[in-house]
Amino acid sequence: MEIESISEWIRKGKWERAYLSLLGNIRGRYITSWLGDADGRLRHFHRFKTEFGFAKLLSIDTFKDASNGYLIDDSCVFGAEVYVIKSTGRGECLSLKEETYDNSYSWQIKKFSEIKEERLFSEPFTIGEHKWFETLEFLT
Repeated sequence: MEIESISEWIRKGKWERAYLSLLGNIRGRYITSWLGDADGRLRHFHRFKTEFGFAKLLSIDTFKDASNGYLIDDSCVFGAEVYVIKSTGRGECLSLKEETYDNSYSWQIKKFSEIKEERLFSEPFTIGEHKWFETLEFLT
């Protein structure tokens, strides 16, 4: 999803919640995906970041399979819903400090070639005052 015009709306920086959907014409069903991050936080459009997206809504094989009804006569139906959320006036700023933390973390993945999941999450770890986790996503 991309906001094409750099309007006053974007210059001020607005939070939004966006959903993308793909209509299956045979069964009349939608596949929907939310354009948020892993923690459920909203995306923030502004003049330097006008695009957001994700790697895969569904597999290309599922999309092309005529029995699923997503691609008919080389056409498909996509939808987008964008909800603008009023700013709370609160924000965050990242700045460098003189003090540093041990900012290394190792994530060992065993039996890598046998993994069946499409996405893996590391155990949460703390660096400084914040909890983090890593994500590994396999694209097919």
